[in-house]
Amino acid sequence: MSSSLAMKWVLPRLAGAADAGLEIALDVNDRPADFRAGVIDAAIRFGVGPYPGLHSTLLKKAEIMPVARPGYCDPGADLEMIAGLPSTTFLKDVAGERDDTDFSWAYYKDQAGLSFETDARHIAFDRADLVLQAAINGMGIGLGRTLLVEGDIARGFLVPVGPSVAMKSAYWLVCGSDFAGTERYASLLGWLKSQMK
Repeated sequence: MSSSLAMKWVLPRLAGAADAGLEIALDVNDRPADFRAGVIDAAIRFGVGPYPGLHSTLLKKAEIMPVARPGYCDPGADLEMIAGLPSTTFLKDVAGERDDTDFSWAYYKDQAGLSFETDARHIAFDRADLVLQAAINGMGIGLGRTLLVEGDIARGFLVPVGPSVAMKSAYWLVCGSDFAGTERYASLLGWLKSQMK
């Protein structure tokens, strides 16, 4: 699973997984899991899915929204006005901009019907959780996506500064067909779905 998902969503829930009787060992890796080696039973992937050659179950559809530290920008201002201010910096996930997941400012602006420049004043990162941490630190406006951002919003570390938009990408539980028929798979799937409501 990706490092961002592990850090922002899975780690806070690991104790609950153990309480539910699940034995979970994390392989945090931003590359897709290789099930042929027989070391990994299942993985959570973020993308368009389903994945050919793998048993793929949709866990949760995703949305993205721009977020910032409270006080970074005027809460009454619209995003296009905020974008026009010389003090506004945009935080980008360069991996998301090139990996076909639609996790980019270009996709966000297109889907939200907005038009503003994000390239002139930006800071680039290679992970979504780093973008969110930079936003929490007051470095600019970042894109947050489903499962990665809700905890920081609930704790008051971040506030939405624009509308959310649906993504084509989603979260998928993937595994080989042999593991998909096991009780361990059914337990894992049930627990994940209960946590992703």
